[in-house]
Amino acid sequence: MRNCRVYTAGYMAGIGSDRFDWRKELESLVLAVEWLHPGVPSGAIPGKGNPDIYFARDVALIRHCDVVFAYLDLDVARCLGATAEMGIAYALGKPIIMVDKSPDNDSLDFNRKMSTSVWRTLDDAANVLQFIARGYND
Repeated sequence: MRNCRVYTAGYMAGIGSDRFDWRKELESLVLAVEWLHPGVPSGAIPGKGNPDIYFARDVALIRHCDVVFAYLDLDVARCLGATAEMGIAYALGKPIIMVDKSPDNDSLDFNRKMSTSVWRTLDDAANVLQFIARGYND
């Protein structure tokens, strides 16, 4: 048996950022998965990377994953990269769990349609992901 491989789509946060680090929080909520975080190379500014590198890497990670976990919050980021990643995942037939932090904004309607399930809180979406991950470890 192997762990469920989860690709995370959404804005970048972490060292030097004042944004909520949703990936770090998700890692504390969901156990026994292999995280396929796209990440930002050391010294790079989130959202300002080289798409010649990022795009190929992200597509490879999405192909390799079992589930895509997307965190979208229009108050923090435009979600353009996450939308592209979700589209790739959808085209590849990957299940998509979406956290929708902007439920009153119809700009994310397309993202909602692509998603297998849509949740308002990270905790609720993490519970679904943990349930899926258990199926890989039983």
